[in-house]
Amino acid sequence: EGPLERARINPDPSRFGVMLIPDISTYWQDRRNTARALGDLVQTARESDASNWLVAFPSFEYMELAFRYLEEEQSVRCQKPSMSIEERSEFIDWLNGGSERVAFVVMGGIFTESVDFASDALAGVIVVGPAIPPTNLERELVRDMTELGYEIAYRQPALTRVVQAAGRVVRNNRDRGAMLLVDPRFTHREVQRYFPQHWVPRIVRSSELKRELSSFWNMA
Repeated sequence: EGPLERARINPDPSRFGVMLIPDISTYWQDRRNTARALGDLVQTARESDASNWLVAFPSFEYMELAFRYLEEEQSVRCQKPSMSIEERSEFIDWLNGGSERVAFVVMGGIFTESVDFASDALAGVIVVGPAIPPTNLERELVRDMTELGYEIAYRQPALTRVVQAAGRVVRNNRDRGAMLLVDPRFTHREVQRYFPQHWVPRIVRSSELKRELSSFWNMA
């Protein structure tokens, strides 16, 4: 058992494709260099299935950087830093009510934690990086208090957000979808120990994604 509370569902792995993309780095210093590759990956994912995709970022700044490579696409929309109840509702209705749409959102917010999208609305979720929270005095104090300080202050809250984002696409044993985790850190054992038990992750390089998604959607 990992430190996170395990999901209550236990779907067939053939209904939940967890793919780790290790060759696109989301480290802060690499983001500008890999933003175009990330945009290409989003396009590959959306072309693989007629449903919609949720793309979850660790920050608004990073989301806006990636959006530059897709902003001419009318079917791609971004979460705003401050949204009224009406704007949130319209955003959800937009994603639920169409096809081949991509929603860029930020992890830890309403669209990755407390919203249940229509069961057939999402083909999958793309998580961009492990969402390690920024350093601050409180987290550093926690980090220095115990041998497990880094786990408690940084890694556990980060991976909690990742699992919550994943929960938007498969919520019961009838749902089916793909989960793409983008960053080499997702292949590390100390990160994978936080994954829910029903996840069966596979490493898929970005150049292999088109073939792997096609195989997943064609799976009986």
